[in-house]
Amino acid sequence: MPDRNGLSRIFIGNDVGIGRGSFILNANHRFDSLDVSIMSQGHESRVVEYKGREYGIVIENDVWLGANVVVLTGTHIGTGSVIGANAVVSGTIPPFSIVMGNPGRIIGNRLKRAGKENSNVKVTGEKNTTIPIS
Repeated sequence: MPDRNGLSRIFIGNDVGIGRGSFILNANHRFDSLDVSIMSQGHESRVVEYKGREYGIVIENDVWLGANVVVLTGTHIGTGSVIGANAVVSGTIPPFSIVMGNPGRIIGNRLKRAGKENSNVKVTGEKNTTIPIS
């Protein structure tokens, strides 16, 4: 749930690689009012529900964010996904996706590439990190 400033928590799973220059943007400036400066209108976050809690961004286990990736508020990146350098991602990225570009587009699936699309892949890891934004 967003705090009084309109910001939500970020969930980062285990074994997540975050490339140099990447930016995880948990809120956007509001700009609805023309009578108030943009910088004075506060922020807003989108909500992602995950494991019974609300977050602004969810990055599951075993995800690799390449260099200079931008993750926007309301994004849920599934387990085992690879986000290519300079991609801008938003919305839901299914598990084991390969994403590139601006806007980020799914260009492949790691399970299909490995020939295991019909197998039961075991996802490991219990510890996770929740980063409160204040």
